[in-house]
Amino acid sequence: MISLRIRLACARAAAKVAPEWGRVWLATVWVSLAEHLAFHQRREEAALAARTAVRRWLLLHRRRPDRHQARLAHALGVLADRLGDIGADDEALAAAERAVELVQDHPAADANVLATTRHALSLAYARAGRPDDAMTTIEEAVALLRPAEVDGARVVRLTPSSRPALAAVLTRFGEFLAGRGRYEEALAAYGEAVVTYQWLFRRGRWRYTVPYLGAQGERARQLGALGRYAEALEQVARPLAYFQLMAGAYPAQYRCVQAALLADVAEWRGALGQHDEALDGADLAVALFRHECETQPARAEAGLAFALRCLGVQLRALNRPAEAVVVLEEALVIRRRLAANSSGHLTPLANLLTELADTFWALNKRGPSIRLTAERVAVDRQLVVDPRTGPEEGSRMLARDLYLLGVRRRAMGQLEDASQALEEAVDRLRDLVAGLVSGVEITGGSDPGQGPTGRSGVAAIAANPDDQALLADGLEELAHVYDARGYLVEAFIAIDESTAIRDRLVFAPRS
Repeated sequence: MISLRIRLACARAAAKVAPEWGRVWLATVWVSLAEHLAFHQRREEAALAARTAVRRWLLLHRRRPDRHQARLAHALGVLADRLGDIGADDEALAAAERAVELVQDHPAADANVLATTRHALSLAYARAGRPDDAMTTIEEAVALLRPAEVDGARVVRLTPSSRPALAAVLTRFGEFLAGRGRYEEALAAYGEAVVTYQWLFRRGRWRYTVPYLGAQGERARQLGALGRYAEALEQVARPLAYFQLMAGAYPAQYRCVQAALLADVAEWRGALGQHDEALDGADLAVALFRHECETQPARAEAGLAFALRCLGVQLRALNRPAEAVVVLEEALVIRRRLAANSSGHLTPLANLLTELADTFWALNKRGPSIRLTAERVAVDRQLVVDPRTGPEEGSRMLARDLYLLGVRRRAMGQLEDASQALEEAVDRLRDLVAGLVSGVEITGGSDPGQGPTGRSGVAAIAANPDDQALLADGLEELAHVYDARGYLVEAFIAIDESTAIRDRLVFAPRS
């Protein structure tokens, strides 16, 4: 930071003495200063520096449009990132779109500039709630930088100057893939980013240490999401040790990173049955996030909610459900507040509601459990229309939770409410099963009790037996509810259809 301040003072003096090259140097230093301030979490100052840089490049561009167009586009991309950091999403999107327009057809623009401007635009799209556009744009950026061969001849070569841009773009690509639940592809993207950063690191480019180990930590998270917990723990060891060291020197920048990794490690250890070690790690993560919430709540609150959930899960696993409830309720308060302001927090909120509802049910507190399950259903309805989740996966989650709500209401004797929940669950599961067969709708035979028939029914079972199994369970529960309410014909039809589905699942032809 001190060296940048000195460079800024020198560039200002040079701009007065030698305007031709001094002003170019000054504009370049302002861009570097914006990126450096953002690295140190001084977001407002970083946005101000980026605005200044863009103004200076605009003045230079008006004098020499052919010479400074690419640099102006780069400055606009930096400005878009910095505006996004402070929540000015509309301005950020406009700046990123302008940056891409400037270099789209510019003959002097190289692949680095084309890719970095698209990288900024993809992030602006993601923050503006346009995930499909974000994914398309980041895929274009990756394609611009990746080495490519046509008929055995290399047409795109990976130069040393393009490696940092490729690594950054791959990291963002992995983030978007993970957000869509495509963990295998995200793992590959992060793995490629790690290899690229490793190449830079081994050649003395030490300033890429943080993104290098950050990408390695994200790679470990994808392994954890895929259930490969032992590999995840092995991969995360080095990033955790490094960020723990850096958090001691630069707490504002790295303590949240350290705490997030500790919470992940706690979750993976718990999944491997190491609950005592997991409890200690989650407890430390909660303490670190609490400390950071006092100074930077916007950055630490989501992490605190996640760490509290990890802590509650371990307490429940260690037969301490009363303590688990206290911790999970604190996490729920935070998640509700965050979800009210951003739909990106709906999925963590839904998972937390499930965890707390299950804990209450295990404690035989059925009223609170049913209320939380009903709230989870309400959150699922929002996720169905959320483009991040997708209608199919959202419908699947909603059907599953409606089924669970119906089962729990039936156990409490709330037969009418149970019937409504189960009927909707069954309808949604029928739609899911029908949609799995290339647009061919599954229909029953002449007897409603025969259930799905014909080739389309077999194809659906082969495509996703879990949906069929849940449909059979839902029909069976619905039959019990109908029987208790005195609707004997409807009960017979439902149980007969459930039996038919189970028979098809058992005797389905294997491919």
